Parts: sequence; C-alpha cells; structure tokens
Amino acid sequence: MKENMILTAVEETGLSEENKREIRNSVKSGDYLRARNLLHNGRDTLIAEIHGKEEEVRHIDWLIYNLGRAGS
Repeated sequence: MKENMILTAVEETGLSEENKREIRNSVKSGDYLRARNLLHNGRDTLIAEIHGKEEEVRHIDWLIYNLGRAGS
C-alpha cells in the first residue's frame, strides 16, 4: 500500500487526533510496526466504546418496553 493511501485512510479511522498523529508520524518515519500497534490499540478502544454504547441502547430499549407496557 502506498504511504499516501495509508495516511489518507488513517484520517478516516475515527481514532483520536492524537492517535492519528502518532500513526502518521510512525508511517512517515518508516516505523510500520509501531503504526500497526497503535492501530490495534485504537481499534480495541473503539470496540470498547461500541460495547459501552450497546449497553446504553439496551437500557433505553428496556425503558421503552416498560413504558410501553405501562401506557397500555
């Protein structure tokens, strides 16, 4: 993959600005292993956030369900 394509793709990851900056710097300096590790860590963080949001959604669904039953 070309460096420019990688740098463009990093911008679209949804990772924090600080994390993206560290990844870009690692790619530019040729430290691909560090960039890869940073991406893995960022991915893990995003997955944890997603799971947290799923819990919030389940809680909201439970409230909707119970309010619907109460209003019937």
